[in-house]
Amino acid sequence: MRERLASAVERILSACAKPSPRVLEIGCGTGLLLGRIASRAAEFLGTDFSPVVIDRLERELASPAFRWLRDRVRVRCQSAEDFRGIEAGRYDLVILHSVVQYFPDVEYLLSVLEGAVGVCAPGGVIFLGDVRNLLLHEELCAAVELARATPETSVAELRERAAERRERDEELLLDPAFFAALPRRFPRLREIRVEPRAEGSRNELNCFRYDVTLRLDEAGGPAMPPRAAVRYPEPSPEAIRDELARRPPRAVGLSRVLDARIAADVRLSELLLARRGTGSVAELRREIERSTETGLEPAVLFDLARQTSHTLIWNPVDLGRGGRYDAVFVPSEPGEPAPGTGEVERTPFAADDVRTWANDPLQTSVMAGLASRLRSYLGERLPFYMVPAAFVVLCDLPLLPNGKIDRQRLPAPSRRRSEVGTSWAAPRNVTEERLLAIWCDVLGLDGLGVDDDFFELGGHSLLATQVLSRIRQAFEVDLPLRRLFEKTTVAELAAEISGCLREHPPREERGDDFEELSL
Repeated sequence: MRERLASAVERILSACAKPSPRVLEIGCGTGLLLGRIASRAAEFLGTDFSPVVIDRLERELASPAFRWLRDRVRVRCQSAEDFRGIEAGRYDLVILHSVVQYFPDVEYLLSVLEGAVGVCAPGGVIFLGDVRNLLLHEELCAAVELARATPETSVAELRERAAERRERDEELLLDPAFFAALPRRFPRLREIRVEPRAEGSRNELNCFRYDVTLRLDEAGGPAMPPRAAVRYPEPSPEAIRDELARRPPRAVGLSRVLDARIAADVRLSELLLARRGTGSVAELRREIERSTETGLEPAVLFDLARQTSHTLIWNPVDLGRGGRYDAVFVPSEPGEPAPGTGEVERTPFAADDVRTWANDPLQTSVMAGLASRLRSYLGERLPFYMVPAAFVVLCDLPLLPNGKIDRQRLPAPSRRRSEVGTSWAAPRNVTEERLLAIWCDVLGLDGLGVDDDFFELGGHSLLATQVLSRIRQAFEVDLPLRRLFEKTTVAELAAEISGCLREHPPREERGDDFEELSL
């Protein structure tokens, strides 16, 4: 955490050329950045939507330990899109660090950016940190589910779990190309820098996120040249260093460099796409280990740029797609770039709708409880046997060329409990544990809890008879069918079974033993 925080402060301060800038932080939270940046600022205003957080910060600023900051720091309870009372054109640096992912949608982000541009002074900078990369969402979800899977888990089930994790994500993820398109919306933007996070630790906060610097009115550094001197499809640090040391200095381009931190995650995503339900997770892991492509870590490239007096510029278009990057080392010292042998690709934007570069977390949140609400609504109006056993939420239906529904492309119902309205509860004793295993097997679902309702999970009278048969075999308890309609959760039915076992213990506990007689 300290490493990430120090890196964020360094990037934020280096983005603004003024030695004592006026700073506005939107979403200041508990003040992790405030104390480290306010000491170097002429003025610092922090806003946050939480009155609890702001009240705590005000108490801390009033304490003797922070007396030296009182004259330059103010905090205010204000939502991100609310710029009332904030003077237009006043701030040299506007910070949104690790807050963008909590915005409801991309339109809300645009409204915040519009306000941020309005309060920026001429030549001001807007810094957005810890932005989640939409282009790496598939790799991230696959990696998380692989870490949670057992060796016996099938590839098909792993693929399904990863897809469900993507669909359930309620945070905002953005394609880096979204920021490259912003000058169309905000003409004051003159320079956009998108950089992957490069801290040493390999985790989600470092490997699947990036930082953005938006500079207004005037460019603050070298621009990406249209042609680069050299392109390395598979570079090595030594080869890059040798090329950067040549004189006169010239731009050196890297094309589709694999990020070494997520090389295994990229390979996993490729294998999940290629393998159609065959094999197990154990086999998948062995195949990933056999992969030979290693790639380079972004930190290595940043170090090479510093050591050779170059500025490293990352192409925001397709930044991270397939775990790969395009970047150019631009000389920081005077010198004419030599004639290029390769070109850094600049893919044109085909759509003006910025929503194509983001997911829709608000829709995900609404859809998450839709199946449960539909089941409750239908359960109040229809006999239980007419309520659908499963619900699958789709944004649209797959169609054939003739306009009819393409049944082959309809997704199968989930094997997970994501559409159940109750919170998950673990089994508390052996009876609940054994009964829960029976329910999961009969219903064909995973991850059930002891408070989940049998019929809300898609159970019906035919499956109920199977459950009672399995209970008879496992517990030697004979329950009537109506009991499952009365006790519809594992917790309730397990209590009923425990009561029956106390009154009528199983044969081995009663000590019933019959001597074999010869005939």
